[in-house]
Parts: sequence; C-alpha cells; structure tokens
Amino acid sequence: MADPQYQAPLGHSVASHRVHGWCSHCPGRYPVEEMAAWRHHENDRYEVSKHVVTPAPETDVTVAHEQLCPECGREALMVVTAQVRDDDGPKPAGGWAVCLHCDALPHPCWEHAGLIAAVARLRALHTDDFGGCAHCTREDFVPYPCPTITALDEFKESDRG
Repeated sequence: MADPQYQAPLGHSVASHRVHGWCSHCPGRYPVEEMAAWRHHENDRYEVSKHVVTPAPETDVTVAHEQLCPECGREALMVVTAQVRDDDGPKPAGGWAVCLHCDALPHPCWEHAGLIAAVARLRALHTDDFGGCAHCTREDFVPYPCPTITALDEFKESDRG
C-alpha cells in the first residue's frame, strides 16, 4: 500500500496538517498554538521512547527426581530449579527441594541440583572396595569410609541441627 499523500492548502504546513490536522495558517489558529502542539508531540515521542517495555525473559523449570537426600540418605529427593534465560545464558532464579521419603526440606545449600549431583559423584567415586576406598587407595591402603566420605557424613549429620 502506498503512503498516503498529505495535502494542505497553498501556503500551509504539510507536516503540521499531517500530524495535527491543522497549522498556524489555518483560520482561528495562531503560531503559538502550533509551536505548543509540536512541543507536546515531541514530548510524547520522547516519553514513549524512554519507557520502552522490555520483554520478560524466558524461564525454565527443571525437576530432578531420585536425588540423594542429605537427611535420610535415600534417593528420594525431588529438586526443583527455576532458571531465567537472557542474552548471557541461563541464570538460577530459585528453587526448592523435598524428600519424598522423610519429608525433609533440606538446607538451602542442598537445594541446588548441581551440588547434589556433585556429592553423588563423590560418593560414587569413594566406594567400599574390600574394606578400602576404591578412589583413595592407590599405593597405601585407605580404609573405608575414607576421609572424604567421613567429611560428607559429618556435614550431613551436623546439618540436621
């Protein structure tokens, strides 16, 4: 569709007629009115450009089932994590955890699924291998539970408060 052609009487302002529908040369109008109308028009344009509404970022909610519960030690912890995605990538925005076995609401430091997964990986490395730690025993025999597992268990017990 072609742009509409704005017309104004000979000697009148085409721009003013296009924007306001009149100009200072129209009968009953004055230059001060046209100037005030242009100022009002530009102020409105400035306010609209200044208050651009940015779209809400996209969000992701993930649920990790059967995680290791720090309270009862069973794989019954459900961890819910909310993330906000923007131009810089996903960022954690919150979440919670609840054990479906013991109804525990773990300490906030256990809420992050990454921490729970890291502890699970540590426990998988440090397993009982004929009375010794499968990971720590290289040349010297390190009895199971090794210092790593002991530290994880002590943290778990002291966290119960």
